[in-house]
Amino acid sequence: MFGTDDDSYKSLAAYLYVLKVSNPSTLIDIKTETEENGFRRFLYMFLAFGASIDGFRYLRRVIVVDGTHLTGKYKEVLLTASG
Repeated sequence: MFGTDDDSYKSLAAYLYVLKVSNPSTLIDIKTETEENGFRRFLYMFLAFGASIDGFRYLRRVIVVDGTHLTGKYKEVLLTASG
């Protein structure tokens, strides 16, 4: 919400680390690639809160997948899945 998109991507790894420390059963996976100039480029991430994982067995067997096209500097697709 505040700052640039670049600033948000730079602080993403630190945010996920703090999230994992405070919620040990949370699953997190972040993928980056290192470019020739040494710059680490964000590719994608996966996040599943531990409470959501524990509660998944009690849900009805419905999974909703949705996506939206992002605008601005990063013209990618944000894909979400919910149960």
